[in-house]
Amino acid sequence: MQVVQGLCRRGPAGNRCRRVMVLMVGAGVLYAPHAVAEPLTGADVVRLCDHKHAGSDQRSRLTIVNRNQDGKEKTNVYLRLWKDYEGRGGVDNKMILFTESTEGKGTAFMRWEYRARSGKPEDQWLYSPATRKIRRIAVRDLNESFLGTVLTIGDISRRPVEADRHRLVRVDYHPPSGRTLLEVQSVPLEDSPRYGKVVSVFSLRDGWDTCEKNNVFYYDTNDYPLKRQRITWQRVGDAWSWKQVEVVNVQTKQASLFRIDDVEVDVGLKDELFTERTLRRGYTTGR
Repeated sequence: MQVVQGLCRRGPAGNRCRRVMVLMVGAGVLYAPHAVAEPLTGADVVRLCDHKHAGSDQRSRLTIVNRNQDGKEKTNVYLRLWKDYEGRGGVDNKMILFTESTEGKGTAFMRWEYRARSGKPEDQWLYSPATRKIRRIAVRDLNESFLGTVLTIGDISRRPVEADRHRLVRVDYHPPSGRTLLEVQSVPLEDSPRYGKVVSVFSLRDGWDTCEKNNVFYYDTNDYPLKRQRITWQRVGDAWSWKQVEVVNVQTKQASLFRIDDVEVDVGLKDELFTERTLRRGYTTGR
């Protein structure tokens, strides 16, 4: 039995984990950081690992490669501005994407995401330089594709832990890497779910602030494999960002690759940037 202590570090996960956690890897048993040690649950893992601290804002470059079932690829490159609103005014976060690819250059997309418990759907806007007009895009269904990719609006939206029934189904310790793999099965509780279940695989090294979600397997409502997702992360200071995400729809053979480069964190993006005016005028670093 190996006992690893001092897993409560600084950061969002550490703020929820201010007491010593005991991790008994050899026995395959984990204890949650409660006042009285209790076995770790799937919900505990999701709370501690699923939502990484991303900083107050980010400026980065996002490359998306979509591949259809015939193997043909289309690449788009965007300047990405993102800001965390921490629930102020009911807003979770805001994001703008400015197209930098030759095809569609100048096209801009803005998205406001609200707190999940509010029940308010995302607001989205699309600016076309050809018409010089902004079109409001209604999100009628969380199954709608995000920018034509394999991921849906629902996949990239923050989901409350309480919206699913989580079960910790596997704990594996790998001595060579020093990592513990935690596999959690999440079953949606709504009447008409998008998926029958989602299986997430997290990896944990030194503490909860190092916990990463690396693989996600989506199953349809008939319990057939639907999509698989592989995530690699990058850390900028105390903040986290996706580095690369590969998603494949195993039923349609369509795939999407997301790559985020040149990440800057806590750059001081102003609220007035996330407006229709910015969509029209564009963005210059330093504004």
